[in-house]
Amino acid sequence: MLLFSNPVLAQSPIPEAAACPCTQIPELRVGDKVPAGFWSHKHLFVSQGDTLRRDFTEHKGKMLVLGFWATWCSACLKNQPEIESYVQSHTKDLAVIRVNPNRSKDNLKTIEKALNGQVGKFTGIGFKDMVSVIEDGYLQQLFPNRGFPYYVWINKYGVVQLITYRNLLDQKFDKPYID
Repeated sequence: MLLFSNPVLAQSPIPEAAACPCTQIPELRVGDKVPAGFWSHKHLFVSQGDTLRRDFTEHKGKMLVLGFWATWCSACLKNQPEIESYVQSHTKDLAVIRVNPNRSKDNLKTIEKALNGQVGKFTGIGFKDMVSVIEDGYLQQLFPNRGFPYYVWINKYGVVQLITYRNLLDQKFDKPYID
């Protein structure tokens, strides 16, 4: 009789996990294809002081680089002008989305302050026009990172091609990816 006194939760080592109505998002690795809803998932963006919800459908079929950053990461801030310069010269086949995830602990006020050029020694670099996903949890779950900056390269077929902590969007390289 004691054998059946506790409810049995199928395939869940943690009882709370089986009771959770939320969907578990699997971590993606190099070689994995992004989920079907990846391109149409709505994200909160900050752009020139405004916030708006957008998806990634306009970037489907291009090399998409997700650049995870934080306002307190000096390398993240230092890389932005070079990344922007590289993107401008490869707009036809490359898109870069900056992502400030929940993990960064930044809020809209600190992000806006950073984008207006007032972060420590990084004054006047010109982030004002930078567009970024903010307050993100979805991409953070797909690509959990252990530090910043963090770059995820998704090829035109929707396959994760590269994950790196080094900025490869550098004018010194020809094209850092292969079709």
